[in-house]
Amino acid sequence: MGMLLFLTGLLGTGVSVALIVIKAIKKQPKKNAIIAAAVCFVLFIVGCVFPSGDKDKTSTPPAESSTAVNAALPKADAPAEEVPPPKEETPAEAAPSEEVPPDESVEAKFERKVKEYISNNYSQTVLDRVTINPDLGTDADGDYIALVYLTWNVKNKGQTSKDMLTMYSEDMAVRVYDDMPEIQELAVFWTVPYLNNGSAKLSFERNDKGMAYTDKVFDSNFN
Repeated sequence: MGMLLFLTGLLGTGVSVALIVIKAIKKQPKKNAIIAAAVCFVLFIVGCVFPSGDKDKTSTPPAESSTAVNAALPKADAPAEEVPPPKEETPAEAAPSEEVPPDESVEAKFERKVKEYISNNYSQTVLDRVTINPDLGTDADGDYIALVYLTWNVKNKGQTSKDMLTMYSEDMAVRVYDDMPEIQELAVFWTVPYLNNGSAKLSFERNDKGMAYTDKVFDSNFN
């Protein structure tokens, strides 16, 4: 406030003195100019007596909020967040395997295998019976000839049925070669009711490379 009075008085005094000089030269009344000069001079004196208090004031930056500072600083003592241990995966339970009697006969094993082949691979096929005979044509003990009798209940033309039964018989021969090394010869007999009970016989014999054909017969109903 003192600085404002000082500057106003100084400026006003200067202007008033200039007006007094001009009016004196022009021989005009100088009363108003003299009054203005006196007032401005008083303001000048007051401004000098009361200096501005703004100079004494030092601006102090506001203190940061302790809450904000504490929030910004990391909490050294805060406990680390616990991460739960990964759950152990439980392995999938394996499908129970078929129990095989320790004293299972060759015929029982062969019948079980044939039923497995039919269930997994041969559509609309029914097992009628199996027969296991000792193979007297070999010198080794424990060699057998297997006979399997099947019915195929599919309504197809003769040639199509012939092709399908050939494929099924060959597939069974390959599987028997791998699963039952004691079977030296295999004969597969088929009956097809749709073809007037057409019958077929496909025979195989084991050798070093697999099961080879020894006979393949289809009756006239397949023509």
